[in-house]
Amino acid sequence: MERLSDKSEQGLPLGGGPVFLYSLGSAGLNLVSVTLSTWLLYFYAPPVDSGRTTILSPGQVGWILLAASLWNALIDPLIGHWSDNHRSGRGRRRPFIRAGIPLLFLSFCLVWIPPAPRHSVWTAVYLLVILLVHFGAFSLIGVPYDATLAEMARSPSDRLRLSYWKNVLGIFGVAIGVLVTTPLFTGWGGAAMGLVVGAAGSMTLLASLPGIRESPLPPGDPIAIRAGMRITWGNRPFLLFFLTTLTVYISYQMLLAIIPYLTTVVFSRPERDVRTILLIMIGAIILGGPSWLWAGRKVTQKALLQICLGGMTIAQVAFFLFARPAATGFLWRALFLVFPLGFFIGGFLIIAFAFLGTIVDEDFRRSGRRREAVYYGSFTLAMGLGISLGNLLLPLGFSWFGYSRSQPLGVRLGFLVMAFFSLLGFIMFSRLNAAGNTGKSAVKDPDRGIPRSVP
Repeated sequence: MERLSDKSEQGLPLGGGPVFLYSLGSAGLNLVSVTLSTWLLYFYAPPVDSGRTTILSPGQVGWILLAASLWNALIDPLIGHWSDNHRSGRGRRRPFIRAGIPLLFLSFCLVWIPPAPRHSVWTAVYLLVILLVHFGAFSLIGVPYDATLAEMARSPSDRLRLSYWKNVLGIFGVAIGVLVTTPLFTGWGGAAMGLVVGAAGSMTLLASLPGIRESPLPPGDPIAIRAGMRITWGNRPFLLFFLTTLTVYISYQMLLAIIPYLTTVVFSRPERDVRTILLIMIGAIILGGPSWLWAGRKVTQKALLQICLGGMTIAQVAFFLFARPAATGFLWRALFLVFPLGFFIGGFLIIAFAFLGTIVDEDFRRSGRRREAVYYGSFTLAMGLGISLGNLLLPLGFSWFGYSRSQPLGVRLGFLVMAFFSLLGFIMFSRLNAAGNTGKSAVKDPDRGIPRSVP
């Protein structure tokens, strides 16, 4: 297999323009994803004392989301393999992104327009079909888009920088969405919210296309799908990182879906204060970003990810212990509980995408093929499975323990379940060494303190 020169392995120069335009895509994807994660369960299965119409039961929505999310998760590695082996004059990534954008817009709008206002088998079937299309379109866009990060930035320090700006712009997109979605949902309804968010997300994704810089390096000979999957899943460091990501996203999805219930049931606040909780979390992620970028120059990415996982666990236990309704002090209590959790979640989101590049590089050294998308697709498989399980566990907990102001235990116990999965992720990730490879020694990049594998 053809090897790359040391100079080529440094990748393409990363100017501010491409970094900004590329990162815009994260704003669109996060806007659509977080809106769906935050409002879908609440839209179809609102609290019984909210005054809203119950369209489906929490359990029905949970099972539908599980099926759709599993579909999304299972096709991610396949789309990644397809993209890695695609040969065209337009590149390996852009054709998939262009094809997915109109499908994403249409399906996202239709999610919020159920055919019947109350319990119905046809409503359940409708929601399942629309979500299958939606998640399929999301994979067509998201997997090639994420894989481009490892192509655009080859050095660990550049990857951390690009991942940082990708997440910063993504969070800014979410922040703008939070300011819009809550008043749209409460004032105009789900359909209006779906149209506005779908249009904004699609336009942002289109704007990101000129910023994508696919590598001019030869990706290597095409590889059969079975052989590609065997190589990927036989990579033990990646498997451990995959399982860690799975547990984190179970916890993260439960958190996003529980926020409306936390606000209205536990804190006994009106629906408009959902925006306050989300803005505090977003602010913590944005304000914490420079700290993680600075820390990445001092210590290994593994150590930073361990800090993030441990911090998430402690913050979630604090929610279970201290989240209570009170007549006054809502803002201060929300800051005390939400800000630390957002800080550590933001760190994981920034560092994880950069850390995966180390594993991708090790695969290239072994196989001689650039297979970014199959690894990022398998990485998003972990995210999708985590989202699926989170969507199932939370409604089941609500059904068993309650999710109303008179019976809030199901909401509070949700945070204890989140803490369990964050702790499990911490334990599994601790088995990786600093280079991201359990079978290799590690040294630090003398310029940045970022780990590199020693072959």
